[in-house]
Amino acid sequence: MHVRSSVVVLACLAQAHCARVPVPCSGASGCDDGHECLANRCVPLGSEPVAEDSQRLVAEVTEFAVIASEGDFGGALPGVVALGAERTGTLELLLKFDPIWRKGGRVEQAFLLLDALPQSRSASTRVAVDVWRVEHPWSRADVTWMSQPELGYPTARGIASSNGAPLRIEVTDLVKYLREHPDHDYGLALRASAAHATGVSYATGVAGGSAPRIEVYGR
Repeated sequence: MHVRSSVVVLACLAQAHCARVPVPCSGASGCDDGHECLANRCVPLGSEPVAEDSQRLVAEVTEFAVIASEGDFGGALPGVVALGAERTGTLELLLKFDPIWRKGGRVEQAFLLLDALPQSRSASTRVAVDVWRVEHPWSRADVTWMSQPELGYPTARGIASSNGAPLRIEVTDLVKYLREHPDHDYGLALRASAAHATGVSYATGVAGGSAPRIEVYGR
């Protein structure tokens, strides 16, 4: 993976945008005592996902590429992506979004969402998913596994599950970073390593379902 060196990691630990990320979960059993799984992250019991007076905005995807360590999509965008599937090895989604977070107001929370397909329900499957910030310009016409842009901090983590629910990953720190550094907004990269024969399937919006999007809550 093209991620910056350990020197950057050490520097990152001293900065606020590298704060510890919430523990991802796909059900109550994945959280410690006194916590519950809310919006796919472990939070103290009784927590609210967002403040009641928050304003919700949706950032639509403006460019989308799919690359994998095994196989080649040939620049085409598939209608479905199977996260964690053995046949594709490590799968990466490169995503650029309409930067609605620059329009003023304070960003309280932000979530990256992918819609599951109805037919994706199967035996219990869980796949770890990481979200990184893309560090350099890219385009779907040119990007490949061997020529992908470097990835950097902040990061986020989530768990894709075959329960038919959307994949929802909190990316608040990432969105805040992009808001504060608009000249470095080259999008996000979602990565999942091979973990299961079929993986967990999500829509890209090309052949039904909604495209990936970011829900931003603020005041």
